[in-house]
Amino acid sequence: MITSRFLYFGFLACLLSLSTKDSAHAGESRGVIDSSQVGRRDLILLLPNSPMHIRLKITDGSRSLEQIRGDYLDKLIAKLDVDSDGQLSQIETQNHAMFMTGKRFSDTELVRSLRPLNGMNRLAIEKSVERAIGQSMVFRQIGSVADQDLQVFKILDEDQSGLIERSEMRTAAARLAARDIDHDYCVTFDEFITNEVTSTAQAMNMMGTVAETLPPVHSELLRDAREPVMASRLIRNYDIDRDASLSQKELNWDSDRVAALDQNSDGVLSVAELTKIADSEPDIYLAIDLSLPDELQANKPSATEQPFDLSKYIKLSTTNAISASKDDSVVKDKIRLITSRQSASAKLLSGGLIEIRQPTITITINYRSHDPVDQALLVARDNFNAVDTDGNGYIDREEITTHPRFQRYLFDAMDANHDDRVFSKEMLEYVRGIAEPSATVCQITLFDSGNGFFQMLDRNGDGRVSIRELRASEENLLGHAQTNSLAINPSQMPRYFKIEIQRGGPTPFNSMNRPKTETPQPILQGYSGPIWFQRMDRNGDSDLVWDEFLGPREVFDRLDIDEDRLLDSAEASAAGN
Repeated sequence: MITSRFLYFGFLACLLSLSTKDSAHAGESRGVIDSSQVGRRDLILLLPNSPMHIRLKITDGSRSLEQIRGDYLDKLIAKLDVDSDGQLSQIETQNHAMFMTGKRFSDTELVRSLRPLNGMNRLAIEKSVERAIGQSMVFRQIGSVADQDLQVFKILDEDQSGLIERSEMRTAAARLAARDIDHDYCVTFDEFITNEVTSTAQAMNMMGTVAETLPPVHSELLRDAREPVMASRLIRNYDIDRDASLSQKELNWDSDRVAALDQNSDGVLSVAELTKIADSEPDIYLAIDLSLPDELQANKPSATEQPFDLSKYIKLSTTNAISASKDDSVVKDKIRLITSRQSASAKLLSGGLIEIRQPTITITINYRSHDPVDQALLVARDNFNAVDTDGNGYIDREEITTHPRFQRYLFDAMDANHDDRVFSKEMLEYVRGIAEPSATVCQITLFDSGNGFFQMLDRNGDGRVSIRELRASEENLLGHAQTNSLAINPSQMPRYFKIEIQRGGPTPFNSMNRPKTETPQPILQGYSGPIWFQRMDRNGDSDLVWDEFLGPREVFDRLDIDEDRLLDSAEASAAGN
């Protein structure tokens, strides 16, 4: 009886959810939706003890993800539709990267006979883009970080006592700095894992020999709140007494929150009532702006820009009266905390990191602001230089023999003029053709970080421990110590989750929906400071150490206003362009 009731209401919930979702999308496409609803996405995080409702307002300026994808399709059709008939023929699409991939294997008589005679209309083009790039929002989940985070604990627990004691906190910075294997003045998560196999795998991934074997990782814990089966998921996860409904105790919610959804006032939430969860008050409401600030768009380094001359960019004041403040940086936080329930205990940390602390759970949320097209071009340039072993400015078939991905489809797809040679211009044009639609994707990755020892150190959430964070490691660790012993006991610590929001989907050399490794990958901070500062900042941590600075030592010391032996973007901006 219970099973029949569950299935019946589950079916009704699916119909109701689909109707609501279709109506919302129809309203947005007609332009009648409230402006406050533009870009709104409601997510449910299925935590062990209670579901958490996260509401996001994701926009690029005033545009939603759907509008961004629509604008891209408009530009694509206008660019390729030579005869202006509103459709794209095979001839019109044959040289665009979106339609060239796999051409070597699909350009057969049979395949040609199956193609529409009148070309591809807008709907067919939209489906092609979605098949190649994915939907406008993609969810990933990586769960193995919890085990790997124990490697960080082992380094902090020098005497292997099972506790991080006060004396070990004082010397933590030196032990952490020793893990900087590549000497880039930042310690990344993978540098804590001294495994030769991992290092080899990462090296192979750069050229695409391993990454393709990894299947896409879809999130089970972080889901769209409006998906048709969300109510059923909630019942399956939290219905302890198996009565096909959820009580206040099972949800671990306060009574007012349950009452807001309890339409028949019976004290429990049925499947039908749970379908309205996306429209209820969220635990946390965040706004994320995908656009880069105008100042950064104008000053960002180009993938094709030639090496620069330091003297061309840096101009020092003739006096020592240079004032600077870290708050004067042109980099603005792109994630904003709008509202949160008191029970969520959310706050905004420096660097645009949202932290939610509860007795048994700590969650951090951050947005990685970057230009996915520019990043894809930079990666493509590096890959071109690596494959072009003879340095003659083009790649031939002999040079790709050790690179399976090139052999399978990339070489033929990039060789636009079919001369059996791929020049850098051809490669960059192909990558741009894939990266531009990829920029219409917003990817959300959930990391189960166990006790979160790495997150204790990585306070700005950029995926690595910088020099500045190393200096603050003792203070950060002490902040997590149990007050009765001034030591950190893993058994008494909350469980850590990390949510990373990032613009950009799969590109030829960075298939983002197929993670290269099961560890959080560092991503360069958003562009900040003068162009000379950006170029010198080789590790992208928005600080320059002396070894990164290309000018005289006396110049470095004059720019270092706060005398902390680091140059930040504000100090660099005070020096001028």
